[in-house]
Amino acid sequence: MTDAVNASLVGSIQQRKIVRIDKKGNPEDFWMPAPVPAPDMQWGQQQLPVLGEVRALGIDAAHRSLWACATGWGPQGKRSGIWEFDSQSGFLRQLGFVNDTAQHLLNALAVSSKGVAYATDLKTGAIYRLRTNQPPEEELEAWLPAGTFAAPSGICLSDDNRTLYVADTRGIFSVNLTSKQMMPVSATETLDLNQLKSLSYYKGALISIQDNGAPRILRFQLDASRQRITGTQILETTRSETSAGPASGIVVGDDFYYIANSHQSVVIKPGEAPALPAAEVAEPIVIRLSLL
Repeated sequence: MTDAVNASLVGSIQQRKIVRIDKKGNPEDFWMPAPVPAPDMQWGQQQLPVLGEVRALGIDAAHRSLWACATGWGPQGKRSGIWEFDSQSGFLRQLGFVNDTAQHLLNALAVSSKGVAYATDLKTGAIYRLRTNQPPEEELEAWLPAGTFAAPSGICLSDDNRTLYVADTRGIFSVNLTSKQMMPVSATETLDLNQLKSLSYYKGALISIQDNGAPRILRFQLDASRQRITGTQILETTRSETSAGPASGIVVGDDFYYIANSHQSVVIKPGEAPALPAAEVAEPIVIRLSLL
């Protein structure tokens, strides 16, 4: 993820913060981490909101906004939300959250040119929406209700901002932003669309990370209607770095950036013992892959 001054922005699940990395590779905290709250502490009882586990980021250059999906704070760690920051100053503009007692996990994010953020809920199968310039604390709108998807794991917008694409355990779906009409993106019966962990749109194609035991980066070429996959290209196969689990990626220009070793399976929850010794958890590696 890059901002208006071409700095890179990376979110951390484990450290619950966002880091900005300048052109020279120097990191600094974009949003300072706050202490993990007590399980039943409400958001309003804290001096600063706890960011939680950062699952996805999105840039809206037109409104100078950085959007983030974060989860794992509030009562029993169930609260999930969409955050909007000023991408330059780091000022928190607004926080929209899901205000019910169900378990939620907002895990992927797409932002339109009109300043609207759409987030997938891995736990309920809903799509939540938040618009820019809303009140500082706002309950999220369930744009598509729970049960719409089985376990959505990736989301992106077409280049004309008319179609939302969602990766689900049942395949890839397109959603018309105006009518909300949902259709499966058709493909051959032999095409494996399971375990897609990310989704990005690039020049009439969808770029995704597939992690079904042998991680790989795939390009799904779409036809003129953008409703059918006409070809699949393996852009990259397993590297040694990806043995710790590749995570979400993003297209910037003609390159695809992705986190090669997310260690998501060994995230330490507050009060829990580490699943792996610190010495065995490698520094995060971000890989740039040319799409040309």
